[in-house]
Amino acid sequence: MNKKRFSVLLAEDDLDDQHFLKIAFEEINPSISLTIAYDGVHALNFFLKKESTVSRPFELPKFIITDLNMPRLDGFDFIARIKKDPTLMHIPIFVLSTSSDEKAKERALKLGAEDYYIKPLDLTQFKPIIEEMVSKVMQTK
Repeated sequence: MNKKRFSVLLAEDDLDDQHFLKIAFEEINPSISLTIAYDGVHALNFFLKKESTVSRPFELPKFIITDLNMPRLDGFDFIARIKKDPTLMHIPIFVLSTSSDEKAKERALKLGAEDYYIKPLDLTQFKPIIEEMVSKVMQTK
């Protein structure tokens, strides 16, 4: 696995999922900087620099992971806003959701998501999902 340093933005409102994903990233590559936003608005503010609780790194994230079901701004609207912004539209977005609904997957992909993953029930399965995301992004360089 490539150990190059880069950042990832995670838009996820579930504290347990935040924790498990943080552990997965640390195990895969401790040099990846993971910024966690607790909903879509907070994630957008990461780019707009409107909330002091989110510190913007010197560079844009290499990719974004978003949940779909979040308060204030759901994952669909978050993806749509990112993909409409000319300075952000190139950032790959991966959906990680509990929904196995094909229509939700189709909608997310149509809005511009790179890929769609269903959250695993087994916590050990977060790591292979993250490894696959990192691999996909590093291959497209």
